[in-house]
Amino acid sequence: MKRGLIIALIVGCALGVWKAVREQGQGTPSFTTVEEFIGFASQSAVTDAETYDHVKLDYSVDSLKEVDRILGRVHDTYVKTPSSIHVRGLASEYGA
Repeated sequence: MKRGLIIALIVGCALGVWKAVREQGQGTPSFTTVEEFIGFASQSAVTDAETYDHVKLDYSVDSLKEVDRILGRVHDTYVKTPSSIHVRGLASEYGA
C-alpha cells in the first residue's frame, strides 16, 4: 500500500507540473517555481478534504490514511462515472 501511494504521489506531482506549465497564460494560476505550484496544489487538497470530506490533512500517519480513503472513494466514483472526476486536478492536488 505504501509503495502504491508513493507511486501515485510521484505521478500526480509530475502530472500537476505538466498541467501548470501547459495552462500558463490561459487564465489559470501561474507559478515561477515548482515549490509555488506544490504549495498551491497541496493547499487545494487540504481545502477540498476539509470542505467535502470534513477531514483535516496535516501530514500525520492518520492523515495519510484519510488521503488513502478519499482517493479510494474518488476511484470508485471515477469507475462508475468517469466524466464526474477531474483526474488531472486531483492528481495535482493529492500528488503535491
